[in-house]
Amino acid sequence: MNGGLIEGLKKIYTGSNAWKIHLWIFGLTLVMSIIICYTGAQIEVPAGKTLNELMFLEYFITQDPISGIILLIAILLLCGYMFNTINNMIKFFSLKQPDEEGKNYDIFPNLNIIEILKVLPKFIVVLLLWIIYLTIFTTICLLASAIIKVKLFKILLWIAFVIVCNPIFPIVLTKFSENYEIKSVANPLFAINILKNTFLPVWWLTIKAGLLNFLTFVIAILIAFILAIFFRFLGKLVIDCIVGVIICYTASIIQFAYYYGCAYIYDKKLKNSEED
Repeated sequence: MNGGLIEGLKKIYTGSNAWKIHLWIFGLTLVMSIIICYTGAQIEVPAGKTLNELMFLEYFITQDPISGIILLIAILLLCGYMFNTINNMIKFFSLKQPDEEGKNYDIFPNLNIIEILKVLPKFIVVLLLWIIYLTIFTTICLLASAIIKVKLFKILLWIAFVIVCNPIFPIVLTKFSENYEIKSVANPLFAINILKNTFLPVWWLTIKAGLLNFLTFVIAILIAFILAIFFRFLGKLVIDCIVGVIICYTASIIQFAYYYGCAYIYDKKLKNSEED
């Protein structure tokens, strides 16, 4: 067991309840894809501009709040279940004899709407808390770049900003998912411990997940071309929805596998250092 991305993908496709959970995930991503594709087709994009998140937000608020609410519910349900799954992953890596005890271990926990809903308010608090920390850190970087007016310094500063910030939030969410305790990740200095113990493993995992996402995106675009050429009668909106759900579902599955890797890194690299 190495806690890698491929191992994570294998785990989430095995188990007694895997097919039920994949139907659940596919159903949520199908709803999200249909709403996003339909809404994108309804929005009038001004000349010279491209469709963006703010246009979607404005449309949902002013013209179709019901679709916006359904989309938000689907996203929150998927996020809440992901936290339940990370919690289960951490328990898996905590087994005394994972190779023996883990043979019949279901990485996906059983669906429990109450458990999903319970974790969401705490997640929102954690999210807002770390957004505040990130905003403070961003402000410091902006002040530094304003004071030191050297172009190379600014470039290096923002590259360092991205490199440093990337590994922090996934491990914060992983740590939070262990017991759903806000106080366990409330201290901003926890970021230093994350960087000290997990920086390289999380970055390597992130690169692999990014490459896999890019590969699935390319495959989805090829499918779109094939559908557009040989199944033109389906229409652009239907083709967009088909491609959208492929991208959304595969991205969700890769995200679960990614957090399988994060749970492994947390258990092996960070959890023991905190206990010491």
